[in-house]
Amino acid sequence: MTSKSKTRNIPPMDCKITSELIQDFIKTRVTEAGVKGVVIGLSGGIDSAVTITLAVKALGAKNITPIFLRNKNSSESDIEDIKTLCKKLKLELIHYDIQSVIDEFSKSINQTENSSELAWMNIKPRLLQTYLYFHANKKSYLVCGAGNKSELMIGYFTKFGDGGVDILPIGDVYKTHVFQLAEHLKLPKSLLQKPPSAGLRKDQTDDNR
Repeated sequence: MTSKSKTRNIPPMDCKITSELIQDFIKTRVTEAGVKGVVIGLSGGIDSAVTITLAVKALGAKNITPIFLRNKNSSESDIEDIKTLCKKLKLELIHYDIQSVIDEFSKSINQTENSSELAWMNIKPRLLQTYLYFHANKKSYLVCGAGNKSELMIGYFTKFGDGGVDILPIGDVYKTHVFQLAEHLKLPKSLLQKPPSAGLRKDQTDDNR
């Protein structure tokens, strides 16, 4: 006898309870560390948008430092979405253009940047963590990551890059549920409808990584 395997859909999540649990988690970790706030890298995607929104609810906008690193492959729509979100959350965005840093690295190793090559794609998240930890150390804050459970399960992150953080508030939340949380938090539709992307090369999406 043969049997056909069936794909089971992930059941809906209680977004209100999950949101409250994540906020409690953020508060607890920050208190245990003896600090007041967190630094978060924004990508223009839904994961970091959900994470920073919950962090603001947990700690207040004054205790959140959002950072965005721009390079030649950055999407203008991502930049606009980040600015819109920060304005909505009353956050003061720190914005750096790191292309000159990448160019200097390219010169130092005498190699031309190839944005579609894995070695070069991983430079960006590793640079991001350097900037995040610089600001975290100056303020005595924690670095808050935005990785979700789906990414962690398949290893879809950069070692010593976006995987190197102090806390991961949505680390137990599947990507499907991240979208549900985003709707519950009433995030902008542009974030809900945007194809997920790590933003490591031009026009990259998670489907064509």
